Amino acid sequence: GVINKLRQEGTLFSLANVINTYGEMAPIHFAVNDDTANGLTLTAELDDAANTSVTWSKVTLNQYDYSTGVFPVSRQLVNGSFPIIPYLSELIGRRVQRGMNNILTNADGSSKPTGLLTGLSTGHTCASTTAITLADLWSLKDSVNNFYGSGPDAVWMMNQSVYSYLVQNIVDGNDRSLLMPYETGFSGSTYPTILGSRVIINPDFPDRAASAK
Repeated sequence: GVINKLRQEGTLFSLANVINTYGEMAPIHFAVNDDTANGLTLTAELDDAANTSVTWSKVTLNQYDYSTGVFPVSRQLVNGSFPIIPYLSELIGRRVQRGMNNILTNADGSSKPTGLLTGLSTGHTCASTTAITLADLWSLKDSVNNFYGSGPDAVWMMNQSVYSYLVQNIVDGNDRSLLMPYETGFSGSTYPTILGSRVIINPDFPDRAASAK
């Protein structure tokens, strides 16, 4: 159904941890913390260990109602031989996929969800508002804690225009791209990669511009 289409074709949804809820469960509260600054502290024998309390905060997931809109269907189509039900199911699935991807990417959090771009902090700022260099890519990658940035779940996300720009412009002296356009995974599937991490093409990400993420 619609959920399967989102998982197959969605960009952000296909990466999301989906929580199935039943009835009126919203809002849902999650306790979260950032403990990346803590590790081990050398302690002398018989000395008390230092107090490194865990600092907790809360993330709240609210409920929002969205609609694909109501559309009339011709009686002739319903009564004819055209497979109207499968066609409309496909159409509705694509409306939901396009709409949810835009919401999950760009929603501003004001009486609506907080999209990925709204919640992101800046890891690296390019010197140019339109040009992106290999050094910029490395600086952005290095701005992410290695625990998260080097794992299999770490991905790049951009629109097709930005990805095409990188493939064509990040080149060596013989105009050969320094980016790996595709890499074969263990499942036999192929996908774009940059600096060893998979690329997700998200049509709702911005083009190259000042202040764009």
